[in-house]
Amino acid sequence: MAKTKQATQRQVKAGGRSIKVSATKLQIKAQHQLVQTLQDVGPMVRKHRWTLFSVGVLLTAGGVTVGSLIWLSRVPPATDCSKIGPFSVESERLQCAQQGTQSGKAEDYLRAIALVKDWPVDHPLYGRGQRSLEQWSDGLMGVARERLAANDLDGAMKLAEQVPPSSTRYGDVRETIGRWQEERNRGQKLFEKIQVALKQQYWEEASGLLAKLALVEDPVWQTRLSDLRLQLDNEKKAGVFLKQAQEFVKTNPTQTWGKAIETLMAIDTKTFVWQKAQKEINKWRDSLFNLAGTRLSKKDIKGADEILKSLPARVAITSDQRDLTRVVYASTVDGDRDHREPIFDQMVQVLTASSQVQQVSASSPYYKPASVLLPRLQMQVEDAVQVQIAQALASFGQVNTLQGAIAQAQGIAPKRPRRLEAQTLVAQWTKGVQRLEDRPIVLQAQQVAKNGGLEQLRSAVTLIDRLTKGRALYAEAQTRRGEWVAQIQTIEDKPILNEARGLAQSGQLGKAIQVASRIKYGRALYGDAQGSIGGWAAELQAIQDRATLARAEGLASQGSLTQAIEVASQVRGSAVGGEAQASIDRWSAERQQIRNNTAPVEAPPERTYSDPEPPPPEPRYDAPSAAPPPEPAPEPVAPAPEPAAPAPEPPIQEAEPAPPPP
Repeated sequence: MAKTKQATQRQVKAGGRSIKVSATKLQIKAQHQLVQTLQDVGPMVRKHRWTLFSVGVLLTAGGVTVGSLIWLSRVPPATDCSKIGPFSVESERLQCAQQGTQSGKAEDYLRAIALVKDWPVDHPLYGRGQRSLEQWSDGLMGVARERLAANDLDGAMKLAEQVPPSSTRYGDVRETIGRWQEERNRGQKLFEKIQVALKQQYWEEASGLLAKLALVEDPVWQTRLSDLRLQLDNEKKAGVFLKQAQEFVKTNPTQTWGKAIETLMAIDTKTFVWQKAQKEINKWRDSLFNLAGTRLSKKDIKGADEILKSLPARVAITSDQRDLTRVVYASTVDGDRDHREPIFDQMVQVLTASSQVQQVSASSPYYKPASVLLPRLQMQVEDAVQVQIAQALASFGQVNTLQGAIAQAQGIAPKRPRRLEAQTLVAQWTKGVQRLEDRPIVLQAQQVAKNGGLEQLRSAVTLIDRLTKGRALYAEAQTRRGEWVAQIQTIEDKPILNEARGLAQSGQLGKAIQVASRIKYGRALYGDAQGSIGGWAAELQAIQDRATLARAEGLASQGSLTQAIEVASQVRGSAVGGEAQASIDRWSAERQQIRNNTAPVEAPPERTYSDPEPPPPEPRYDAPSAAPPPEPAPEPVAPAPEPAAPAPEPPIQEAEPAPPPP
């Protein structure tokens, strides 16, 4: 439109210039003709001067006429819209309004509409005004639709309502506004139904309503669909958390309900489920605090503290519950604990606990235990300072400073809060003093025993015996004493064991056993001596068993099988035991065969005992097992001295007597 207007103005200006040029040419030509005529008819001028005067007048009038035509053909100057005011002519105001609406802004459309909306039908510019009003109404509705697309329905409706009834677009605009309002109302109703369904946890119904809301032709509701879907997801998730927590509470003891509360704390507080969850949280919280109060009344401070610590920190509590938390915390600080933290940390804990119990009001049900704790916490501070002084003295590690630390710690009287800690430190520092006092004795004894001589070892034992039972180094001293005593006994008993071994090598096994038996039970070489004695006794037993088996074999060769079996049964299980058992089995089989061949068929069984009962069956000798029985000790050749403690000698097995021969 602007380009067309500019082209028209250029054409008008070009036409004006063409007319002006033509008129100028005519005027010049007329003047030339007039001059020529005057020159030709000079003489006649004077004669006909009045006639000429009349002709001049006519020419002047013609010039004026031509000038007027030129002036009328000129293009009027452009209107300066910056100088337009309320008193400007309406044509100029209309022209400026048309120029202003080219910006496409709502305020320019509204100003232009306000200019022409009230013009009457008989207004000279009414036709132009109506055409412009129609264009401006369309432009204003375009801006309104842009606001609607930007989710500003209220702004769009406000602009649309500015279209005046005098506009030809008024009916269409009102219809559009009605449609917008209808869609908005339908979306609002669906939104309200969705909120009710979410509040009642009807997830399926809420999903169906969301699907209907997606069909609403309103950009506002289309934009809010994503938020509503997110709200539905959050409500579902919150419902799952609530159900899990409720199931946990049903199947677990009260002291563990803090976990259920922790589960509910993950719920979004903007959800409807949170309102129900908050009621459950308050109920379970009250149960936990009641249980903690019961534990506190039973002096179970640790149990009460664990219950309260299981509650999430974000859970809101009542004033009485806060007082219970203060009292429990102060009780844990006041209790007998391991005070290995830095003294500064201990003081901070005690002062914090003291400050908290002071905040318990007199009307609180926990005021009495708080008032009891307050003086004890003050004593905690005093005792902590005293213990710190004692620890500072003990840190020098000298006997006199440790004794000073002990005296300082013992100044904490019984029933004071840190009495147990002080006594523990006293015992520790007492051991330190004993170690400092006894270490020189131990080192001296070690130096004396270093050479390993008999007298030096005895002197070392005498020195180490100065450390009495209960001293810090007593266990170490006894270990070293045992080593030195073992060395002394080894030196003393080694000759005896060597003598016994020499006798054994010369074949005097019985005498070797007697000599080795002089090493008493508990001596260092007692085990070696007993090992040697066992070996020598086994050799003696084997010699005796070999002789016994030879005598049995002699009897068997003479036909006295029963006597041979009886004699062979005296073998006591040494290395010859296997041979003896094999011989017994062979002889028993031979004797049975002889009896079967010589006895009459009807003869009663042989009875050799006056006892009316039949004789017991002959003993059976099973072959030795994979693990042979322990070797019996030999009968000593000469009486040997009894050991201080019984020797682990295997018992001698007595064989049952064989039945007399037939």
